[in-house]
Amino acid sequence: MKILFRLSNISFIIVLAVSMFTISCNTANTINVQAGKLKRIVQAKYPNALPDTLILEGSVDFDDIIYLQTYGRHLTYIDISNLDIQDYSGTRLNRVVASMFENFICLKKVKLPQDIQYIDINAFNSCTSLQEILIPKSVENIEAQAFLDCSSLTEIRIPKSVKYIGDAAFRRCLNLKKIYCEGEAPSIYVEDMFAYGSFDKNVQDAILYIPKGLKESYLHSDWAKVFDKENIIEY
Repeated sequence: MKILFRLSNISFIIVLAVSMFTISCNTANTINVQAGKLKRIVQAKYPNALPDTLILEGSVDFDDIIYLQTYGRHLTYIDISNLDIQDYSGTRLNRVVASMFENFICLKKVKLPQDIQYIDINAFNSCTSLQEILIPKSVENIEAQAFLDCSSLTEIRIPKSVKYIGDAAFRRCLNLKKIYCEGEAPSIYVEDMFAYGSFDKNVQDAILYIPKGLKESYLHSDWAKVFDKENIIEY
């Protein structure tokens, strides 16, 4: 095939690629799993390899997560919105556990459980293709390096439930241009000799959108050390 296209053809190919990804998310492969049995279920259902798009329902434990970390790094889409994450005793954890999706470099979209309270350290570190993630309105803490190096993220919504954003949580998110904070200013780290900072200094090029009536509060918080005053906009 000749590598010569009119602009209209290139545009068509791009639209088609986006459409195909949307379709693949809607037709993702569903696995109902019991804690500790993910490997056995996957090997029986998909003897060659995990599919690229996946819906996990039921419950998983740390062994299942290790299996997913080992064999799931090619995933482009995963939905864990109806998945219980448990420890070995069967206790349900209210978090996306540490490093759960770290270095999933093909991952573009994630759906999370709507009642989790913590996104743990390195949870999505180096998910360089991640474009879409909705942080649940139950989340209170976004821990250190949770979204470090998520360079394809262009915007993020931080629910009003969030009280704390850890060090380097959104560092090196080079294309992050819109940050929506839906409530009072969460506690963040500012870059200094003891901390990298929750956000890069160059995030000053981004727009921070906050609820009406809260601008003065943000201007008297550490957020004003990261964002230029004119880039803090009430909506």
